Amino acid sequence: MVFTCKTLVVIKLVYVAPKNISFVDLPLLKILHLNSIGLSGCVDLLQQFFSGSLNLEDLKVINTLSYRNLEYVHSLPKLVRAEIDTFLVPLEIVKNVEVLVTNLVMPVKFVSCILFI
Repeated sequence: MVFTCKTLVVIKLVYVAPKNISFVDLPLLKILHLNSIGLSGCVDLLQQFFSGSLNLEDLKVINTLSYRNLEYVHSLPKLVRAEIDTFLVPLEIVKNVEVLVTNLVMPVKFVSCILFI
C-alpha cells in the first residue's frame, strides 16, 4: 500500500496497527504524532515516514511497539519539537531540536556529577 498526499500537514494516530505500507510521500507534513502504534505488520513504517516527510517540525513517537529499532534515518532539518521513546527513535535525528522530551534515563552518578560541578 502507498501512503501519499501532497497537501496533508498534520497526522495524529492513536491505537492503530498499520499493515503493508511500502511507500510514504507526505512532502508538506509538519506534525506527526504516533501514540500506541503497533508496527509489527509494517516494520519500516517509521523509516518510511521520516524519508517521505522532510518538512517535519513536530514529532511525537510514544508507546509505540516495534520489533526493531531504526538503523538509518534521513535527517529532519526542520524538526523543532520532539517527544520520543529513545529505544525506537535514535537521538541522532533529534539532536538539534529546540524542545526534546524523552524517556531516556541517566544513571544517578552521571546526573549528580552534572548537578554538582
